[in-house]
Amino acid sequence: MATTLEVQKRETKPHSNITSIRNAGRIPGVIYGYKAENVPVSVDSLTFIKAVRDNGRNSVFSVTVDGAKLNVLLHDYQIDH
Repeated sequence: MATTLEVQKRETKPHSNITSIRNAGRIPGVIYGYKAENVPVSVDSLTFIKAVRDNGRNSVFSVTVDGAKLNVLLHDYQIDH
């Protein structure tokens, strides 16, 4: 069963938007798909960390973007210590 994550679409320009997203406690990301356009998104950091911790990095996550429900896999994530 897929874990549900609430994501929001985000703007890619200017770079200061990413800084403000991180300061708000959200994680910027990109959803890639086969024969689909890339979608820049942001997700709540606490919800994301709990979902990855509880289900593992290889689980399927269900996200809703602009009313479209997508099943996604986590490909890569970076942690800044």
